[in-house]
This record gives sequence, C-alpha cells and structure tokens, in this order.
Amino acid sequence: MSGGAYSYRYYRLDELADDIERDFVEDGKYKSKYSYDEDDDGLRDRIAGATEEQRPIILKEIKSLIQDLRDCSKRAKEIEWYMSGDTGADSYLKRLENLGLLGKETYTRDELRHLAVNYAISCEKGFQGSFDAWLEDISPDWRECISKIE
Repeated sequence: MSGGAYSYRYYRLDELADDIERDFVEDGKYKSKYSYDEDDDGLRDRIAGATEEQRPIILKEIKSLIQDLRDCSKRAKEIEWYMSGDTGADSYLKRLENLGLLGKETYTRDELRHLAVNYAISCEKGFQGSFDAWLEDISPDWRECISKIE
C-alpha cells in the first residue's frame, strides 16, 4: 500500500463528502424511521428552516462543498504519496495535472464581476475569441490593476 506519511487521513475527506452527499440525495428530504403520532407521515427536510429563496443557494453551496472536499482529498492523497517517497516531483505534478487540480485558479466574486464586464466590453469592441483566449491575453498582473481601481 502506498502513502502513510499522513496516516491516510485524505480518506476522511472522502468519507465526509460521502456523508454530506448521502444526507442531500433528495435535496435534504428524507423519510424518518420514527413517527411521533398517527398524523406524522415521517417526511423530514434537513433544511426546513430555509426560505424558498435560500433553499437553492444552500443546496448549491452543499454541492460545491462536496466537490471541494473530493478535490482536497485527491490533492491530499497525492501529497501523501509524494511525501512517503512513492512518487517523485515530476510524477506528483503530472498526477495533479491529470486530475485537473494543478494551477486551478480561483477568483473572488468581485474579480469575476470585473472579468465578466471587461470581457463583455472587449466583445462589444470587436473581440471575437473565447473567454479563455481573452483571459490568457490580458495582462498577468490584472489583479494588481483592479486593486488600484477599488
């Protein structure tokens, strides 16, 4: 068995993702084994206190969390194998790249808004490429530029 440098704790992240996912298979609705009176149909809702506007936001966040936990588990496994000497630097980086987890950029909500607006403006001015092509072409220090504006 490979790994061991961190006692295989990456597996716990997958277990947590599985537990959360299982709780929300039916968007948090489930049938209880217990009924408290004869009028109780046993139907329960894990997010019953949420409004109709909040419910889709909460469910979207839960799905995002599950994916983040799975990604973290994969990354933790790869660093465990690397730190245990099972993979070398090249293999470690290649495995992360193959999983689509290497160099994955994240953006704040304000940064996304800024990028979307500027991409739309560029398209209005005649840019005809994809968003990825546009993003690759803009200044690499764009985060520094918008921080000066705000």
